[in-house]
Amino acid sequence: MIQNPSLEELPQPPEDKQGWPWTETTPKLSDKMPDGNDWPKISIVTPSYNQGKYLEETIRSVLLQGYPHLEYIIIDGGSTDNSVEIIEKYSPWLSYWVSEKDQGQSNGINKGFKQVTGDIVAWINSDDYYFQEAFAKVAQEINPEKKRFVIVGKAFLSNIENYHGLSPVFSPYNLLFHNYSGKMGLPIVMPPQPAIFWHKQVLEKTGFLDENLDKSLDYEYWLRMMLSHNYKFYSIPMNFAYYRIHPESKSGQGWQTFAKEYQLVFSKYWDSLNFFHKFYARMYWLITSYLFIFALKCKNNLRFLKLN
Repeated sequence: MIQNPSLEELPQPPEDKQGWPWTETTPKLSDKMPDGNDWPKISIVTPSYNQGKYLEETIRSVLLQGYPHLEYIIIDGGSTDNSVEIIEKYSPWLSYWVSEKDQGQSNGINKGFKQVTGDIVAWINSDDYYFQEAFAKVAQEINPEKKRFVIVGKAFLSNIENYHGLSPVFSPYNLLFHNYSGKMGLPIVMPPQPAIFWHKQVLEKTGFLDENLDKSLDYEYWLRMMLSHNYKFYSIPMNFAYYRIHPESKSGQGWQTFAKEYQLVFSKYWDSLNFFHKFYARMYWLITSYLFIFALKCKNNLRFLKLN
């Protein structure tokens, strides 16, 4: 593996691609952190399956961080599009990659977790991508000596047409905690997955993703960290990742595809919550259910008006 590639060393981007991470890079970091210590090793896992139209952007956003101690792992589920061709193009800068049939997204991520050797761990899906300088910020924020093992930054919505849309991922987690550094996130709401990084100790204690889950695999994992192993999520107001919404993504299929599995997962941890969390959870699910029903009614009314 070739560490810390420059923009000039990577394959040339397509002619129609401009800006980060195509024609812009992140300045390379010095050999030491500002406090004089070595930079911790960061391990990133990307699961992918037939996401060739987005995958190259994800890869470049990892490799062009200018970060001196990086381990990048890609687990492809046997794609039939151009994904393998893209992965092979960037293989000199990958620590490990494989393309073979797997048992779904959580199984693919777990395969990657079994390969990691870094001090800090995260996964980024093959249709999301990182902000510039994200890894340097992460490395300076995670601090086991201060009991800061899990950090959450800001994630922003992006789509096919608007590569740098700066609409923040809306959730009560962002609303409540991104302005209050150091607070523990409520376990009721979903923190933005691509903007979460954790220390290797957390992976060792929490274990792997539940491979029986399809939509809420990350939510269950965060709940397990928070409630079963008592890790606080340290939220900081820094930009970490772009969260892409598109028709083929799970998130693009609508809340109704998630709700049932989310509620099943949440009920698993119900007895671990205090009174305040249980009260908030009831209000949260009541409001989101009402909003979903309201949205369906609006959609049906619009359809009726269009047909008449």
